[in-house]
Amino acid sequence: MTDKTQTNDIENLQYLYDLSIYNCQKYGPFKSLIYEDAEEVCEYTNVEIAREATQLAVGLRRLGIEKGDRVIVMMLNCPEVIISYQAISRAGGVIIPVLPLLKGPEVHYIAENSAAKAVITSPILLPLLRNALANVSTMKHIISTGIEGEERDQSRTHTLHAYKDVVTSGVAFADHYLDDLQGVSLSPDDPAVILYTSGTTGHPKGVLLTHRNVVSNAVSGRGSGSVEEGTPSVHEVQLAILPLAHAYGLVASNVGYLITLLCEWFSPVATCYSGGFRAEIWLPDTRGVWIIGSKRCSHRA
Repeated sequence: MTDKTQTNDIENLQYLYDLSIYNCQKYGPFKSLIYEDAEEVCEYTNVEIAREATQLAVGLRRLGIEKGDRVIVMMLNCPEVIISYQAISRAGGVIIPVLPLLKGPEVHYIAENSAAKAVITSPILLPLLRNALANVSTMKHIISTGIEGEERDQSRTHTLHAYKDVVTSGVAFADHYLDDLQGVSLSPDDPAVILYTSGTTGHPKGVLLTHRNVVSNAVSGRGSGSVEEGTPSVHEVQLAILPLAHAYGLVASNVGYLITLLCEWFSPVATCYSGGFRAEIWLPDTRGVWIIGSKRCSHRA
């Protein structure tokens, strides 16, 4: 592990995961994220996000994810999306955000075109992904929240893993959330993210962003009027209704690390999706923060 004591200066930010380290060092622990759906309310501090991301990064490395390997993140908006982005970058991998509304052939094309090695997802998307990834030779691992155990299918090239098991496998490294991951050597010009276009006139095109690109976007998006000093305030809140797999959603979430409070309410838009989910926004509660969650619809859009 390499100590990154100088990352609390914006000028020293080099990699996507440095944004999280900066946030923890600059402002100390504070409640930075609230997620509410039909079943539960989850709250995370910035340090808890960083620790889980570090554990997941170690778990990914143990599954064989190496520098430059492509990892798809295909989930409805949820805390694990933010955590996965941080973990993949810490592990040296390349993030491929994929909108959860895509159909099987579209997912298959992106996975095959990018030579993706793993995908992090949720149970509602597993049936689609099992079929879409069946003949993608590079795909080795499907990691899903909300499931138990490991499943190997000899007829397929990939293994299904429980997200929590992959995270638990890195628990011994949780305290190293302010450090580089041992064995991972990156350059700011190494690829960090591949964003695929919508493909309206043909197949989607993969647009490569380096770590330098991602950090520069976050710093530029932060602007000159951001809060530099002081303790986190409940009045400094981001209400994120953009899909985190979208370019704008990704940039907005990264900007949040560079201010004193990152609050992301995870549901993409206030409408019904083909997957049967609707976003609903409530008025500010007594703590002065906004809550947004997702509820299942009984019909399709």
